[in-house]
Amino acid sequence: RMSAFFKLLKKEWKNIVFNLFFAIINALVVVIFFENNYLTLISLIILSLIYFITYRSSLILAVFLCGFFAAFLEMFAISYNVWSYAFPNFGNVPIWLFVLWGNTCMFFYRTAIEFERLGIHDPSR
Repeated sequence: RMSAFFKLLKKEWKNIVFNLFFAIINALVVVIFFENNYLTLISLIILSLIYFITYRSSLILAVFLCGFFAAFLEMFAISYNVWSYAFPNFGNVPIWLFVLWGNTCMFFYRTAIEFERLGIHDPSR
């Protein structure tokens, strides 16, 4: 009966559900494995690869790489003692933070595309 329900859903809603699941799993990976930077890094990279395979877009890779910029901004803020991480191992941040920011950017980008496809537009346009 659940499969019948999913067949009725528009592709855009399926993608939104997938994106939400992706975001939740990313958060869980960090919460569960944050004490082991390299296990967290590898787990997040695997999630990234699944996302890349799912959407198969060179633009999504560019969006992912933009996320790296956010991690560098965090490094800058941390150098001014704005906040800190419990287990930093690269420039006062955990190495996995770069991939997490990349995944976050991909999540927001693809979710925005799906909302646009559903007809939810920016009213200022």
